[in-house]
Amino acid sequence: MHELTCAYLRECLAVSRGQGVALDKDTPDTVLARFQVFPADMGNSILTDREAGRPLEWDIRNGVISRIGRRHGIATPISDTITMLLATSDGPG
Repeated sequence: MHELTCAYLRECLAVSRGQGVALDKDTPDTVLARFQVFPADMGNSILTDREAGRPLEWDIRNGVISRIGRRHGIATPISDTITMLLATSDGPG
């Protein structure tokens, strides 16, 4: 899971740089280190929405990475997969 998370964060870093955002190459490691100190049972906003039966915010959180990546010719296979999985499971259930 660690390697998959790092690969996903590197995709996000590449897309951010494609947009002109100046992020340090160590940003993925910094983000992951922050996540690792959270309690193991802590969820995120997508989980909260799912549990409350609200529409998921996958597009603004994940779909945008795929779209911007395509615009800049940056491959985003992990983002594409996450987006597809979330989009096909959108809504309560």
